[in-house]
Amino acid sequence: MDSELMSFVLSVINSGPMRVVINREGESLGMKPAFDAGSDFEIVFIRQDGWSLGAPLELATVVEKMWPDEWIAVMVPPSREPIRYETWKKAGDKTLKALLEIKRAGVVKKKFEQVLGRP
Repeated sequence: MDSELMSFVLSVINSGPMRVVINREGESLGMKPAFDAGSDFEIVFIRQDGWSLGAPLELATVVEKMWPDEWIAVMVPPSREPIRYETWKKAGDKTLKALLEIKRAGVVKKKFEQVLGRP
């Protein structure tokens, strides 16, 4: 990983994305206001100038369309390893679909455990 991308990645790891998309229209807020509005990020896109934009997985395609020629990396927390944007694009929507399935499975498991009275 080149040093410039590494510095962008470290910024995301240390501070989170600069903004978080909160709806399908692409409206974004800073992390705290987004969290207060009920939105959190599960994926982060990093632009070539270092600017980063997070989103819930369901809004990843909204983010991708904003600056398709400027994204250089994607991060899926809690992983600290960026995925080069070219690699992400080559995978097509398979990676995003898999991440959404994992998320849904986790939500179903959590609800099931709540019904059973498990923490």
